[in-house]
Amino acid sequence: MNVLVTGSSGLIGQRVCARLKDEGLMPAGLDVIQKPSCQSWLPFYQCSIMNSWSLGRVFDEVRPEAVIHSAARTDLGEKHEITGYSANTDGVRNILACVKNSIAVGRVIVTSSQLVCRVGYVPENDTDFCPNTKYGKSKVITEHITRQMDGGEKE
Repeated sequence: MNVLVTGSSGLIGQRVCARLKDEGLMPAGLDVIQKPSCQSWLPFYQCSIMNSWSLGRVFDEVRPEAVIHSAARTDLGEKHEITGYSANTDGVRNILACVKNSIAVGRVIVTSSQLVCRVGYVPENDTDFCPNTKYGKSKVITEHITRQMDGGEKE
């Protein structure tokens, strides 16, 4: 099974790729840079999730049957605008549009963050959010977009 892992150079992405390989699957990685610590065996595509045209080309080439979307801006340093986290909003829209347009993708996993709720807050359900950072707010938007776009579900 072809699995495309976005954010493959990140902490979670690297571990996901290694686990997929251990399970006998062949992941392909996608990220804006390939860190020296990344697996040399991993087919890698240098691409920004913000560039919908390039992203579409990667989907056309890889023809993934599954996508694990872990690419995101994850720091807490944005002081001005939530738009500084556009990778978490516009980027997820681009990923889900590619999923929807793909004939091969049958499953997508979109990662979120525990910071969709402030530390110590216990949500009542999976749509009960209480972020207290711009990053957390951006990941709430990620959750809303994923639901609005039905995870990229084909009609």
